[in-house]
Amino acid sequence: MQEEKIIAALKNQEEWAIDLLMTKYSKLLWSIVYPILHNIAAEEDMEECVADVFIYIWQKPQKIDLEREKLKNYLALLARSRAIERYREKSRLAECELAESLLHDEADLLEGVIQKETLARLTQLLAEIDEREREVLLRRHYYEQKPKEIAKALELPVKKIENILYRSKAKVRESLINGEGEMR
Repeated sequence: MQEEKIIAALKNQEEWAIDLLMTKYSKLLWSIVYPILHNIAAEEDMEECVADVFIYIWQKPQKIDLEREKLKNYLALLARSRAIERYREKSRLAECELAESLLHDEADLLEGVIQKETLARLTQLLAEIDEREREVLLRRHYYEQKPKEIAKALELPVKKIENILYRSKAKVRESLINGEGEMR
């Protein structure tokens, strides 16, 4: 009889009814949700799961069928299914994050290997070019000097430095693209 009165109050959106349910059944719902979620979810997620049950009851009190089961059992069933849904959601998210992390690590590893190979090829190519060209390239790309600064330091015209940079970069690019070991 007491349950019928509470459900009727819920249907009429009387707040005392939901307050009574929360006071009476919160611990029970926590005891159902906790074992399912404690290894995968934060405490806030468990709180939210329990709150979802009360929100559902508040929004859809007509779904409660006292002829089929007691209110306590219905709330317990709702809590269990909400916790399982949350568990599955968190599991999928964790799997996606793990896969993304592994993919990212693999990409970083591949990128590192490619960078090492490229660096080795560049070092080899730099060793094979004319000493003046090598110095111009190093000053420009390693020391980040402007062509004017390089021209002044090497006592050459700026246009000559720009031409050396252009031709040398083109040779290096072509050699790297074609996979050749030597520059022509």
